[in-house]
Amino acid sequence: MKPNTQPDEKVVKIEVGKSTCKDCKLECSFKGKEEIPRIKDLDKIPQECFYRKEFEKTAVLVAKNLDQHISVMRSAIVAAQQMGSMISQHEVKAILEMSNYYQAQMNSLADSFIRFSEIAQGPKWFPVLESYRNLQPYLEMSREAARLMSVSTPVYFSSKEFSMLEKPIRIPKKSVALSLVRRLDECLKGKEGWVAFQDLCKDILIHLFVPPLMDPFEQSRTESGLHIRDLIFDIPYTLMGFWGYIKDKFDSSALIVECKNYSSPIEGNQVVISSKYFARNRLGRFGIIFSRLEPRESALKEAKRLWIEDCKLILCLTDAHLVKMLELKENGKHPEIVVDNAIHQFLRSLE
Repeated sequence: MKPNTQPDEKVVKIEVGKSTCKDCKLECSFKGKEEIPRIKDLDKIPQECFYRKEFEKTAVLVAKNLDQHISVMRSAIVAAQQMGSMISQHEVKAILEMSNYYQAQMNSLADSFIRFSEIAQGPKWFPVLESYRNLQPYLEMSREAARLMSVSTPVYFSSKEFSMLEKPIRIPKKSVALSLVRRLDECLKGKEGWVAFQDLCKDILIHLFVPPLMDPFEQSRTESGLHIRDLIFDIPYTLMGFWGYIKDKFDSSALIVECKNYSSPIEGNQVVISSKYFARNRLGRFGIIFSRLEPRESALKEAKRLWIEDCKLILCLTDAHLVKMLELKENGKHPEIVVDNAIHQFLRSLE
């Protein structure tokens, strides 16, 4: 074991080489042996032992780190209670779960150090991670922690990044974005432009989000005599960034999109029909309806009810959102900011 030379490092790094116990001068049961003591053997070795000091230092650092997390979670609970109706019961529950999670981590700290010690005694540093199969349990624990934190966090981007949505952004001439905006302007509303609008939305969303999302596949159905195509963009399991946040926050394995080219604002019943395809044990609890005009109040009312009662979030976005995302993409910004801001505005509108 080598001493920690990085003053800002939070956890002691253990590198296993030739055991210093073999040449150690201290009187203990490990003297002269190649093996090194484990956490559970600390009571058998002197206070002056180098290994004992390193393990104890690690224990203090990790315990302090977890204690800080618990403090943050408790503050979040108080803030949530003060916000009242501005935060959903689903989010309050997530914060409570996160607090309980960290408390459980504190309670199991001793067992964690025993496992840490056993791993460190192998021929290589953390040899248990050599195979993906052995690594999987650690990944699942990380994913669960990320899920809890994402549910208790209302937005992915910062308020400073949201501010760029208020500024006009020019789209360069002869760009893919400008070509798509022109097609959107020329697309007729109603049945006459129905197929063209669905094809255009598909082209725009591929340009915006593929990659990191996977190429979409289409699921067809009939609604009120109209042929509806749902666009389903799979979210890779290991994906980070905004779509990884959506995956964790809404239990979503895919982004579900509907494109409705109505010549009038969409109604509440159309949102309800769309919601039937959303569920935790299906493709997830998050999706977007793109329509040409701002939705009616009945549509917004149903969207709020679906979130409060069923934890399904359906955003109703328009041509203006598509144009803004194309502007951001063309100027090297994150088009996902538009989606995140729409989520934020929706949550703030809850009564």
